[in-house]
Amino acid sequence: MRSVSVGVSVALALAAVLSSEAAVQAAPAQRGNAGQQPSAAQASGVVAMSAISFSVSDLARSVAFYRTAFGLEMFGATVPAASMNSAMASLVSAGGAKYRQATFEVPHTGVVVRLMEFSGVERASHKPGLGDPGQVRPRFLVSNMEVALASLKLAGADIVWSGGESGASKTPTQVVARDPDGYVIKIEREDDVRAVAVTDLTPVVGLHVELTTADTARKLAFYKDVLGIDLAAGAPGTTQTGAGDLKRTASGELGGANRLLDIVEYREAGHAAPARGRVADPATGVVSFIVRDLDAALNAARQAKLRVVTAGEAPVSLAYAQARRIVVQDPDGAYVEMVEP
Repeated sequence: MRSVSVGVSVALALAAVLSSEAAVQAAPAQRGNAGQQPSAAQASGVVAMSAISFSVSDLARSVAFYRTAFGLEMFGATVPAASMNSAMASLVSAGGAKYRQATFEVPHTGVVVRLMEFSGVERASHKPGLGDPGQVRPRFLVSNMEVALASLKLAGADIVWSGGESGASKTPTQVVARDPDGYVIKIEREDDVRAVAVTDLTPVVGLHVELTTADTARKLAFYKDVLGIDLAAGAPGTTQTGAGDLKRTASGELGGANRLLDIVEYREAGHAAPARGRVADPATGVVSFIVRDLDAALNAARQAKLRVVTAGEAPVSLAYAQARRIVVQDPDGAYVEMVEP
């Protein structure tokens, strides 16, 4: 019976990612300015942002953490057993690794959170600084910060910083925490929750995927030229987290409501080291995009002289998920998965 439940869990988890991908296949391409013809990158580029994934050292422990901290619902009833998965190992260039994953639905977003555990290969844990470029990390929007903060503490999160207190209770409006592997998580109170159905199961009402960078202009050029996401650079501001001045660039909705991407550059943050972890290393993240033409996007990445991570630099298809996909690194070294359903 265990093998049946494990197989069902893996299938459901992969189906969750696939459903997110399939739901946006027919979505219109991101629009440029009125009256302009789309660029080659816009015509072949991103249809939607579909997932944020990160590697963990102990999948069962991380599943318990995210369930407790955020009340997220996992696809499948059990944490699957590790098994050989040559396609996944090729996708992230982790030859010989055993693999298992758990996938969570993020309410009101259409984006899934995928926890990945690789075993049987060398892994190196790392703990990125708040301002280090090359990170892929979540910024959860919550309807009730008191509940969110209590849940984080119950889950054993490392609360790095909290601030923006308001009201008589002095409850913070923003929190920076780390999960059991040291992965940076941001939590922010969302004041306008009228458009979503808030439940007692989770305080989460939205999610931004945040990418840290050492050079906003260079980062934006990658997302425009390779993926067709044309963003105007945000204005510098201040941050209270001790990570220096902040320059944030926010996208429009990428393929559906609340699918938002933030490009964040910290300035005067002191020593900031680029994230150097491999995909299989705990606390390393990946952002996934659905693209119209994978070959064209891959060719653009090669022309930009970006590293193709996938073994053989050729797209692969995963079991239960026949979409073609490949992983590259952006100019800061952040891992980007491009998927063509």
